[in-house]
Order: sequence, then C-alpha cells, then structure tokens
Amino acid sequence: MAKNKKNMTAAVVWMLSIFGTLVALMSDKKDNLVMEWGKEALAFFLVSIAVTLLSTVLLLIPVLGWIVGGLMLILYPIMAAILYVWGAWKAYNGEKPNIPIVHKLAMEIKL
Repeated sequence: MAKNKKNMTAAVVWMLSIFGTLVALMSDKKDNLVMEWGKEALAFFLVSIAVTLLSTVLLLIPVLGWIVGGLMLILYPIMAAILYVWGAWKAYNGEKPNIPIVHKLAMEIKL
C-alpha cells in the first residue's frame, strides 16, 4: 500500500472509532500503522463509554456529584473532539498513536 494511502487509511480508522477498528480488521492486517490506530480507536471508544457511565453515576450523588458529573458530561465531548482531530492529523502524517491514558490500554488489545 502506498505511504500516503496507508496514512489516509490510518486517519479514517481513527476518525470512525469503533467502526474504524472494523475497517482496520478488514483491511491489511500486516499494516502496523493502521492496526495500531485501530487499537487506539477501540481503546478510546471504551474509555469514552467508561467516562460517560462514570459521569452518569456521579449525577446520582447530590450537589458534588452534580457538579463533577455535569462538568464531565460537558467537558469530555469537547476534549474528545480535540483528540479526534489531533489523532487524525498524527495518523495522516504517519506518526504512531500515543493518546494519553488510552495508549496503555490500546497496547493490551490483541486483534
């Protein structure tokens, strides 16, 4: 696969999140860059679900839970959007994924 096409595939895999992981699995499994971004996308998706569940549970706690859970529900989507754009830029430039916190989880995933 040409380098530019490989980088574009890695960026698309990252931007499509869980569906991008499926794209990575259906494409060339020998392509390390695409597979690493696929793992990172899957890990980021799982972390997003965990943050959403945690913030929802925190909303059940009066006052402090409302504040913390509410802030998480407001700020996390903004941070996630920034990370998606940043990650797509890194993938398109052919860089290896290294999203904070998510990267350790992604390296544990065996696809």
